[in-house]
Amino acid sequence: MNRLTSSSRHSMLVRIISSLVMLLICVPCVSFGSWFYFALIIVAGGLATYEIVHTTCKENFKISTLLVALAFVYCLSILPIFIKEDTISSIKTTGVIRVFSLYLSPLLLFIFFIAFFILVLIHQEFTLTKATFLYVFCLYIGLAMASLYYVRYLPNTGKYYGEEGLRSSLLLLYIVIAVCVNDIGAYFVGMLFGKHHMCPHISPHKTWEGFAGGVVFSFVFSFLFAFILSKCSYPILRGTLDVPHVYWIIVFSLLMPLAAVIGDLLFSLVKRNFGIKDFSNLIPGHGGILDRIDSLSFAVIFVAVLILAISSAWKLY
Repeated sequence: MNRLTSSSRHSMLVRIISSLVMLLICVPCVSFGSWFYFALIIVAGGLATYEIVHTTCKENFKISTLLVALAFVYCLSILPIFIKEDTISSIKTTGVIRVFSLYLSPLLLFIFFIAFFILVLIHQEFTLTKATFLYVFCLYIGLAMASLYYVRYLPNTGKYYGEEGLRSSLLLLYIVIAVCVNDIGAYFVGMLFGKHHMCPHISPHKTWEGFAGGVVFSFVFSFLFAFILSKCSYPILRGTLDVPHVYWIIVFSLLMPLAAVIGDLLFSLVKRNFGIKDFSNLIPGHGGILDRIDSLSFAVIFVAVLILAISSAWKLY
């Protein structure tokens, strides 16, 4: 077993305190839903966009680049809420702001492709490589924000989804538990027992022992959470998947920590490419918003797309 140094103990304490503060902010917003959750998504998406723009254009940061990136992310994450008549009528009749599906407009993608290209023409230091990188990651952030909304108000025939309150956010809580326990399990198991490095060229501190510990802890906790809720007549996938509930819970509980690891490694690769440790210093002990939602963003996109694919009989169109 590895010995904990004083700096490691201090870092662990700071991370725990910051995590508790984030819980105090996020849990009420998720539970109350409505405009509270909407505001949380807007703020998180804006901060994440600022961090990725600042990281990409650190030496030559331009407000125009940030404004185009913010417009792209917000159009991707907000348009699915207001673009369809059934969504608008739902808001008018129930007061609940929700999305019925993920939606990517080809016209919107083309418009912002041109917008980023114009920025390349206007700003000499804003290269085509930077524009391409920003375009892809703004698309990713926008899709992640839309997915967070979709899984919070998952539309189906259930009696509590599409409503407000804690019980309608069970699927989102299920994903958050899987991702957070995976991070915590990997952190502690890796710190105490880690010997074999996983991807030293991307993330030098990640070990195979930490990876295995994170997956095991994540599966156990997320599966038990969903299984207990199902036994209490609150299945997290009520009316969504026409397969025995426990089978899908096993599948999702196994795949979510793997998706979380991919998201973590993806953003670690970005940080390694730009030579930074964290995207910002907004959250003590955790870095920036992107450092905190790297795993969650990929996992929530994965779950949302998988549910859409299964519920549509795996149609790709």
